[in-house]
Amino acid sequence: MKRSMHFRVRRRKNKARRHVRRGTERDHELKGTTQEGVDVVDDRTLSSALMDRFAGPTEAACDQLQLQEDARLLQRLKQELEQPTATLLERRQLLPIFGQLKILSRKQHIRTAIGPEGIRSLIRHLIESKHLAKVAAEGANVILNVCYEKSNVNVVLESGGTSTLVSFLSSDDEELQANAAGALQSICFQPEGRVIVRNLGAIPALVKLLDVPSVNVKARAVGALHNMSSDVYAIRVMRRKGGIKSLVKLLRSEHSSVCGSAAGALQNVSREIASRLIIRESQALPLLVGLLSHSEVQAQVSAAGALLNVLGPEMNETCASRNAMDKKRKAFVRTVTSMLVASLVYDACFTSGPSKDSYSFHQLKHASEPCSQGSSSGV
Repeated sequence: MKRSMHFRVRRRKNKARRHVRRGTERDHELKGTTQEGVDVVDDRTLSSALMDRFAGPTEAACDQLQLQEDARLLQRLKQELEQPTATLLERRQLLPIFGQLKILSRKQHIRTAIGPEGIRSLIRHLIESKHLAKVAAEGANVILNVCYEKSNVNVVLESGGTSTLVSFLSSDDEELQANAAGALQSICFQPEGRVIVRNLGAIPALVKLLDVPSVNVKARAVGALHNMSSDVYAIRVMRRKGGIKSLVKLLRSEHSSVCGSAAGALQNVSREIASRLIIRESQALPLLVGLLSHSEVQAQVSAAGALLNVLGPEMNETCASRNAMDKKRKAFVRTVTSMLVASLVYDACFTSGPSKDSYSFHQLKHASEPCSQGSSSGV
């Protein structure tokens, strides 16, 4: 009996020793070595490996949950928009609904999921609440975001929302002016949008906003005109309404969003002979040359394009032969390109440098594309 009890006690002690030994080995492994001195992965590397193993599925699951939550919220907001505008205004619900839609519509999947009926409801409430500047400004922000999708632009144009946005340009409220101009900028990114906005008489109102004190209003208005200037007929209207001289003045702006869009608009309007003459007479050339060393690559490229458009045709007149004309044009292009390269090298070495989505050199052409559609974050 005593012998059996002694055997059990001894077995328990041996088991305890083995447990302590294994625990000690694990401690050494976490510190970087085992008892035998063999190098193993340290605790930070081990943690990183575990994170890499499990973070992917976790992030994917979180993204899926967020998509589902966004879809539920969008569906609820669309149902609320089915109510009469007067009811939503009486309950003070319309402004918060517009605010939530503005945030949601920054996401591409929401902009595509809102659908034609949701946009028509949005336009209906915007029109019926246009007498309330704060509500209308928030609604215009939603239009700005949803019009990043071409299909949504078509719905806005068919629903009559564009004329309401144009009318907001003449408001006394700066926020409403800026948001309406931003929405029109998004709409004018599409060719059919440019035609309708031009026919609604938006260009004179936008040109007028170029002289207001508010930088935000100026930036949105010049952005809309930049997109409008891709339309040949819009260029004539801008010239007749004094828009070219106003654009030249904005080249002096300290704000890159203003001077960059102004240079882009001038690049487009300089395709017209009459506009080129006004640009030269307005002393724009020194300002455009100055923008070649701007910190924003988009402003640099637009300025270079405007210079090529303004000065390039004159080379044809001063050259006796086609061969001489080609040589002179190529020399001029090399000069402008060299200035751009020098500016880019300087930015890369001494500043933060251009962003990864900055313009590339192949975009240096005689007619610029429409500019970006405005900030999708709203105001």
